[in-house]
Amino acid sequence: MLEAPPSTQHIVCQHSRLSNAELFKTRILTSASDLQTLNLGYNNLRQLPNDFLNANPLLTDVNIRNNKIQVISSAIFQQNRRLKLIDLSKNYISSISSEAFATNINLETLHLWGNRLTSLPEGMLRNNRKLRKINLSWNQLMFLPRNIFKGLTYLTEIHLLKNNIQCLRQGNQFPQQSDSYLIIHLGYNNIQVLPDNLFSRNFELESVRLWANKLKCFPQTGDQNRSKEISLSDNKLQLIPVALLHAKTGTKTIRLNRNNIATIPQNAFWKSQLLQILDLSNNRIREVPEFGFVQNLHLEDLILDNNAITELHPRLLVFNRALRTFSANGNQLTSIPSTFFQYNRNLVEVRLSDNSIGITGLPANLFAWNPLLRYVSISGNSITSLPESLFQRTTLLSQVYLQENQIESVSRRTFETAQALSDVQLSIEQLPPPEERAGNVTIIHTVLPYKDSFKQLPINSL
Repeated sequence: MLEAPPSTQHIVCQHSRLSNAELFKTRILTSASDLQTLNLGYNNLRQLPNDFLNANPLLTDVNIRNNKIQVISSAIFQQNRRLKLIDLSKNYISSISSEAFATNINLETLHLWGNRLTSLPEGMLRNNRKLRKINLSWNQLMFLPRNIFKGLTYLTEIHLLKNNIQCLRQGNQFPQQSDSYLIIHLGYNNIQVLPDNLFSRNFELESVRLWANKLKCFPQTGDQNRSKEISLSDNKLQLIPVALLHAKTGTKTIRLNRNNIATIPQNAFWKSQLLQILDLSNNRIREVPEFGFVQNLHLEDLILDNNAITELHPRLLVFNRALRTFSANGNQLTSIPSTFFQYNRNLVEVRLSDNSIGITGLPANLFAWNPLLRYVSISGNSITSLPESLFQRTTLLSQVYLQENQIESVSRRTFETAQALSDVQLSIEQLPPPEERAGNVTIIHTVLPYKDSFKQLPINSL
């Protein structure tokens, strides 16, 4: 092994089966006094000597991810005051000294995800006042020390995904922010209760992700006007956390899917005036209030899949002129009001599969006001026929899914203005004889591109 020149600034030794850290230190690191970045990822290092980086005081980035290190002592990074990034992810670390990062006062990014940590030592981050991002996901943490984030006013990202955290105590208060936003990811834990005012009043929370926990309710919270995302999917919420939503007037994305929500209060989203994406799928909702979205003028995606909705009010979407996607698959709808999409000229996708539509059929003018429509899925209903004028004004239509209905034939006029149409999926149970199909387009059991399906038919049928 050759010695590194003192002027060496960058060393990369990945995927090299490196296992002897002591020898690497002696032969390479000791002589590289000007070293700034070190990458030893994807090797077989099991233990780092206490003086491993003592000869490299100018280091700013250290990457030792994907090794087999088990312990981080207090001395390993002690001489590296300039360090800005430490990546120890995907090791076997189960123990970290409370002094491990005590001298790294310039540290900005710390990656410890994918290890075997069950706890963090008190005061581990007390001197890392410039820390901006910490990733502790995919460990076995059951709780957080009370003041683990105290004083970290520059922190913008906290990732705690996939641990075993069961509760956050009042002392776990997250830091106040001066000029930046904070993303907190607590998904896939076992959190059942959050204390009131967990997030401080001056807290500039951009995104809180609490999906796949066991939350049944959300606590009282302070003023968090600048929050952009609320994600509470995969919990056990029975009620929409209205107080939380009203405190977060700047929220653009709300995900409450896969909970036990049964009702939508009419004013639940009235203060979310910048809302763009709302996902309420996989709940137990039976009714959507007529004026539930009157204040959401910027709403683009409304997802109501897999609930128990039986009816949609004709004026439900009157104020949502920015709407691009409406999805209500897997409900109990028997009909759609003829003017339901009248004010949604920007509509691109409509998904109404797996309902009971067909008793009264589809209104002939359902999409008469949607010139940008490209995707329609109404499969798995009880539709017997398609009105000839249904897609007359949707010239950009490219995909139509109508399989698993009771349609016997489709008129040529139904799609004649859809010049961009490339894919129609339609299954037909009973076909009339060829001589009775003249002048009509009948698509037989096809999952083929629309134009190709016509090639199977007699020339006189076109």
